[in-house]
Amino acid sequence: MVRKPNVAGSFYPADKGELSAELERCFRDAAVTPSEVQGKGIKAIIAPHAGYIYSGATAASAYQLLKRPYHRIVLLGPSHYVGFNSVALDEAQGWRTPLGEVALDQKALSILSRSEYFKVLPEAFAREHSLEVQVPFLQKQLKSFKLVPLCCGQELASLPIALELNNIIDNDTLVAVSSDLSHYQPQQIAEKIDHKTIDAILSRDQERIKMDLDACGREGIVIINELAKLNNWQPQLVDYRTSAEASGDESAVVGYVGMVYY
Repeated sequence: MVRKPNVAGSFYPADKGELSAELERCFRDAAVTPSEVQGKGIKAIIAPHAGYIYSGATAASAYQLLKRPYHRIVLLGPSHYVGFNSVALDEAQGWRTPLGEVALDQKALSILSRSEYFKVLPEAFAREHSLEVQVPFLQKQLKSFKLVPLCCGQELASLPIALELNNIIDNDTLVAVSSDLSHYQPQQIAEKIDHKTIDAILSRDQERIKMDLDACGREGIVIINELAKLNNWQPQLVDYRTSAEASGDESAVVGYVGMVYY
């Protein structure tokens, strides 16, 4: 079974040519790369998952730093529609976007399925967009890779999950977390909330992250922080914006962040 896209034609163009052009725009509008990460080997990223018109440039700010091949992408995103207390695995053989099909890494998924913290739960992916919208960026930047899509439930045991994930992470694996930040606050309030979240992530202090994090992908961020501590990855902010930049409406914005770990 190949999973068809849920939000092609809404969050991003359904036509291959139009999608490629939209991705090119996102990369053109990406933030300047911070000097701290120039030439670094990127181990993980955090990127937003709104419609490309709103968050695509911020996502591209992180994806543009992927300068080498990765054979496996471990992709973590929140569940917006289904409640559960595990990390969901898909049963599909591949995922399709307008840019083509990406094979799922069946070996890695088989390893994770042996753990009590991971459950095959295809219904978690049936409507979900948080993971899907990352895939065209990966296809545009990396060309060839296998995907491990993981939909995160609620109240997860972050350290045991990170330890399980560490079993499938090698030098050619990228971990990507899909998350937006605060939702529907006035611009000035959103900026204060979001910078508190960003500072917590940069601190790598797990208790501070759990206390200060205002993000819909919080479970993935908590897990990636455990991985960062296990592997001594260093986080770096590459871009922060809100939806007001695209919409012009500062009355109720959504925050977007692009971050990398090296």
